[in-house]
Amino acid sequence: MSLPSGTRLGPYEILAPLGAGGMGMVYRAKDTRLDRTVAVKVLPADLAADLQFRERFEREARVVSSLDHPHICALYDIGRHSGIDFLVMPCLEGETLDARLKKGPLPLDELLRYGIQIADALDQAHRHSVVHRDLKPANVMLTRTGVKLLDFGLAKIEPAPIAGASASMTQQALTTQGTILGTLQYMAPEQLQGKDADARTDIFAFGAVLYEMATGRKAFEAENPASIVGAILERPAPPFAPSPPIPPALERTVALCLSKNPDDRWQSVRDIAHELKWIAETGGAISTLGLATAARRRIERLWMAAAALLLVISATLGTAYLLRPVHAPAVPVRFSIALSDGAALYPFTGPMVISPDGRHVAFVAFTEGRYLLWLRALDSLTSRRVPGTDGAYAPVWSPDSQAIAFVATGKLKAVNITGGFPRTICELPPVAGGGAGAWRPDGTILFGTLGAGVFQVAATGGAPKAVTKLDASRKETGHLWPQVLPDGQHFLYFADSALPENRGVYIGSLGSPEVRRLNDSDSNVSYAPEGYLLFTRAAQLMAQPFDAKSLALRGDAVAIEAVNDVWSSIGIALFSVSETGALAYGTVPNSNSRLVWFDRTGRALDPISEPGGYVHVALSPDERQVALERDDAEADQYGIWLTDLSRRVASRFTVRRAWNYRPVWNADGSRVAFATAGSMGIDLWEKVASGGESEQRLAELVGVNEPTDWSSDGRFVTYTNTESPTRADLWVLPLFGDRKPYPFLKTEFDESQARFSPDGRWMAYVSNESGRLEVYVRPFPGPGTKWQISPNGGSQPQWRRDGKELFYIAADHRLMAVAVKSGAMFEAAAPT
Repeated sequence: MSLPSGTRLGPYEILAPLGAGGMGMVYRAKDTRLDRTVAVKVLPADLAADLQFRERFEREARVVSSLDHPHICALYDIGRHSGIDFLVMPCLEGETLDARLKKGPLPLDELLRYGIQIADALDQAHRHSVVHRDLKPANVMLTRTGVKLLDFGLAKIEPAPIAGASASMTQQALTTQGTILGTLQYMAPEQLQGKDADARTDIFAFGAVLYEMATGRKAFEAENPASIVGAILERPAPPFAPSPPIPPALERTVALCLSKNPDDRWQSVRDIAHELKWIAETGGAISTLGLATAARRRIERLWMAAAALLLVISATLGTAYLLRPVHAPAVPVRFSIALSDGAALYPFTGPMVISPDGRHVAFVAFTEGRYLLWLRALDSLTSRRVPGTDGAYAPVWSPDSQAIAFVATGKLKAVNITGGFPRTICELPPVAGGGAGAWRPDGTILFGTLGAGVFQVAATGGAPKAVTKLDASRKETGHLWPQVLPDGQHFLYFADSALPENRGVYIGSLGSPEVRRLNDSDSNVSYAPEGYLLFTRAAQLMAQPFDAKSLALRGDAVAIEAVNDVWSSIGIALFSVSETGALAYGTVPNSNSRLVWFDRTGRALDPISEPGGYVHVALSPDERQVALERDDAEADQYGIWLTDLSRRVASRFTVRRAWNYRPVWNADGSRVAFATAGSMGIDLWEKVASGGESEQRLAELVGVNEPTDWSSDGRFVTYTNTESPTRADLWVLPLFGDRKPYPFLKTEFDESQARFSPDGRWMAYVSNESGRLEVYVRPFPGPGTKWQISPNGGSQPQWRRDGKELFYIAADHRLMAVAVKSGAMFEAAAPT
C-alpha cells in the first residue's frame, strides 16, 4: 500500500509518490532536519519479510554507499521505521533515459555525452568490484548536471573472475525469482544461461543501451520472451539505419559490446569510455554539416582582423621550376592580384583553383557579408563575381575549362563561366562537408567529405555513390579534396585522421576498394602534369617527383614556397596547379589582435591583453570581465575564455573539446550562453560565469544556431538559425513555460546579429534585404514597422546601456553612433 502524504519515517515526511518498482515505492519527501527535498525508497513490510528482498535492499545500500561518483546517485541515509526499511537519496529533477527514448533516438552529441557519463559511472563501480547486473534505460536518470545511474538492487559486490565464467548452471525456469537477475532485453547471454556475471556482463547491457540511444529501438525485439532469449543467444542486433547517420566507429564500438562471447567484447568499460571520448573529439562525433558550418563561421569571424590579401600567380612561360625536367633554364614569372571591393579570402572556402588551360583562376571570397564565387582571367586587370553563387565554397574546374562546380546550401552546383545561372547537380549526402575535388573527363565529379569517404556523381545529375570508406582502424575522419590522375581511374586524396601518423596523401582507384598511403601531408594535393605532387607540410608548399604510370614517388620532397594559409584541421591550403604548369596560391594576413579600450573620440587607451586570436568580444554587465573566443592552439579549436579586466588575467571558460564560440552574457552576469558545434550542427549552450558547473544545453534545436543576445529580464535568448530554406533567420528561445522556440523574423533574405533593447521593447538586427548588410530595428515581440538605421551599410549593432544610443560598424569599418528614443515609440537620429 502507498504511504499517504504526511507519513513520517523518522525525520522524513512523505510528500508524494514518485514511482514504483520491483523493490517497492519511491516517494518525494522532506528532510525535516536539513529542510531539503529528498527521495525515499521504501521496502514494504510484506517484502521485508522475504529474506531475498531484504538482502537485495541491504545490498543496494552497501553498494551505493561504497561508490562516490558524480554520475551515480548518492545515498544520504538508511533507516527502519515501524517495520518499514527505507533508503534516502537525492530527489533528482529530470526524466529517465527510458522516458526520453520514447520520443525517439538521441542526437549524436547527447548520445556520446550521456554514454561517456554512464561508462565513467560503470567504471567506478567495476573498480570497486561492483557489477550492476541491471543496467537499462529505466535505471538511468537524465538531469541538468548529466546522468545519474540508479538501482543497484541486483548488484553483486563479490569480484568475479574476468577470464572464464563459472561452470555452475541452474535448471530453474527463466521466470523463477532470483535465478536469472536483470531485465530480459538487456541481459547478456551468460546471464540467460545462469552463469556468473562479471564486468563484461554490464558491458553487454551498456551496448544494448547505446544501441537504443542511437536507433530509438531495442537491440533485441521479438513477440514473446522466448524469442527474445533466442535473439540474444543466437542473432546479432540489426544494423544501424542510414538515418540519422551514425559514425562507423560508434557502430563498431556497440557491436563489440554486444558480442555473444564475453571474451570477444570490450574487456573494460574504461576502454569504451576512451573510445566514446575519441569519437566525440574527432569528426566521428561532429556531423560534417555541423563541422563545415562551424568551420565557416570560424573563418568568417577572422575577416575583422584581416587587413590585406594577395592572390599570387606563379606562371613559368610554359614550364615551372621543379615541375618539369629542366632542359633549359626556366624563367619564373610572378605577379600578384589584389582582391577588389573589400573581398577577403579564407582557407575554409577551399583551394583556389586555376583552370586546366591556365587562363583563369576561380576562388571564393567573403564580400559584403556573403561568400561568393569569383573569377579572374589572367589577361584581365579585374576580377568579377559570379552571380547566383551565394554561400559557395570548394570550386573545381571542368576538364574543358568552361564550367565550375562548387558546393552551396547543401548542394553540388555548376555554373558556366560565359554566363548563366548555376544549376544543381545533386543534394550532398548528410555527411558531406569537404566539397568537390575533381571533374573527370568522362563527365563525373569526385567530391570528398568529412565523416565519410570520397563520392562520385555524374555532372549531369543523379545520386552520389561512395567511392571510398573511412578506415576505423586508422581512426580516419574524412577523405577530402580528391584529384584525378592522368589515367582517369586513379585518384589522390587527403585523408584526415585522429592519429597524426595516418594523415596524409592517399591513392585510390575507381575500380577497386584498395587504397594506400603515399606520404604525410597537412592538406590537399595537386598533380602537376610534368610529374610532381604538390602539397603542404609544416607551413611549406612542397613538390615531390611522382611517376603517374607506376603510381610511385621517385624522390625527396622539396620546399618551393612558404605558406601561412594552411588550415590543417580539415586539410585545406590555398593552392592549385594547371596543366600548363602555372601555380596559383593565396596568402592570408596574420589574424592576431589584442583587446584595447578606446575613448569616445577614438583614442586608444591602455591595451588589456597581449596579441592573440581574439574574436567576438562580450563585455560583462558589470564591466569587470570580457568573454571572448580565443584560439586554442594546443587543441586546434576555438574556446571561450574569460578575462578579468582589473587584473588582466585570462582563464579558460569552456572545457568541452568542441568549437565553442559567440559568448552572450545574461543581464546579471551570472551565466554565459554560447554556440557549440555538435553532432548534428551547432547548438546553444550555457554555463555559470563562475565556472562551477559543467556546460548545459539550453534547448534541443535543429540545424546551425548561434546566440546573439539575452534579454534584460532573462526571459529570452535570441539566436540566428542558418539551416532553413530561407537561409539565416532570427529566432527566439523563451526560457520559461514550454521553452518552445519561435521565429522572430523569417524571410527570403539573411537576418542575423539580433540585439534586444535594454527595455526589451525593440530588436536591432542586420539584414541584406537591400542587397548589402544594413542595420534595422523592429518592435519586440512584434509585429510592427521596421526602421533602417544605417544608410550606407552596417553590421554588429549594440545598444548603449541606457537605451539612448545604438552603435554599429559601418561598411568602411568606422564605429557609428545613432541617438535613439526607444520607449513606447521609436525614433532614430542620423548616424555620426
